[in-house]
Amino acid sequence: MTPALSICFLQDAASQSVTHLGLKTSEWIMIAAIIVGPVLAVVTQFIWQKMRQKRDQKLWVFSTLMINRNTPLVPDFVRAANYIDVVFYDNEKIRGRWKTVLTHLSSDAYKPENYTPAAFERFRDLLAELLSEMAEDLGYKYDHTHIKENAWNPSQHGHEFEEKTRMRSAGVRLLEGLVEGNRSLSVTVVEPSPNLNPRP
Repeated sequence: MTPALSICFLQDAASQSVTHLGLKTSEWIMIAAIIVGPVLAVVTQFIWQKMRQKRDQKLWVFSTLMINRNTPLVPDFVRAANYIDVVFYDNEKIRGRWKTVLTHLSSDAYKPENYTPAAFERFRDLLAELLSEMAEDLGYKYDHTHIKENAWNPSQHGHEFEEKTRMRSAGVRLLEGLVEGNRSLSVTVVEPSPNLNPRP
């Protein structure tokens, strides 16, 4: 190769290695990485946090319903049930199951005057199907029978709950009767015993 050709070759190579504004391609790539890298990291972290938050909300609803599945009248169970449509919005099957449960709870069969053990048993079946769908959405494998039957609920707790329910119902009936004038509440004034007087 002649000296003249060598000089032309080096000039062509130099001109190809320089791009816009006098920077090489590799230098532009490095600048882009410095600028875009942190942005991508922030966006990725934000997306991950949103996904984690959504899963945590689903886990709270599922675990709360599972823990209280034999005592559905506790406030936590009601709050979690009313949160289903929010956290499982993208799962139509779960929302459909919840709608079926809600329809049963709102039916005449579940009204206090018509309530029977069969109505509660039907509720347990529907709830177990709902929880089974939630478990699948979260990656757990629980079948309908396991969810329905494998829950520990001491009988003493059930008796206490029934007693509190009866006492609350009796108190409500008494107050309603007093307000409506159908019932009366007797009050007896008792003189204090001298032995109970405080010492000077």
